Amino acid sequence: SPSRGLGDVYKRQVILLVEDSEGNVGTCPTTVTVVDTFTPVAICNATYTAVLDASGNALVLPTDIDNGSTDNCGLVEYLINGFTAQNYTCADVGSINAILTVRDSSGQTASCPSTINIVDNIPPTAACQVTTAYLNAAGTVVITPNDVLAFPATSDNCSTINSSFAGGASTQSY
Repeated sequence: SPSRGLGDVYKRQVILLVEDSEGNVGTCPTTVTVVDTFTPVAICNATYTAVLDASGNALVLPTDIDNGSTDNCGLVEYLINGFTAQNYTCADVGSINAILTVRDSSGQTASCPSTINIVDNIPPTAACQVTTAYLNAAGTVVITPNDVLAFPATSDNCSTINSSFAGGASTQSY
């Protein structure tokens, strides 16, 4: 007898025996085809939050948005937007629609929607340097944040940096 999973479609040759009350026996060979006709049930989390890392990437797996999808014979594949994984970047910050697709061993599929919230919660790195500012002839000097920030040590994983002095000023006058 073939060793197959419950959801496998397969054919098996069998011999049927029939016997009458007199003990006479007749046989006939036949083929039994086993087919799984039950489609899986895809169940998604309504939302999933993916947090961008220091490189500005977040890898989301289908199992991250799966919420207990089932099949009578077991599931053999999970896909997110048609792939085994989905990478999101800083360009994706916000809400993104995704589709989870599950497949059973008979090739039957089911899908469900989910919303992935891509977030960047890593603060920028500020690196300051000691700066010498020279007074002008009138005895004043104006500096900007870029005069005291050290680049490239001052950086962010996702975006350009807007800088100001404490209190929001874009310049300091002395």
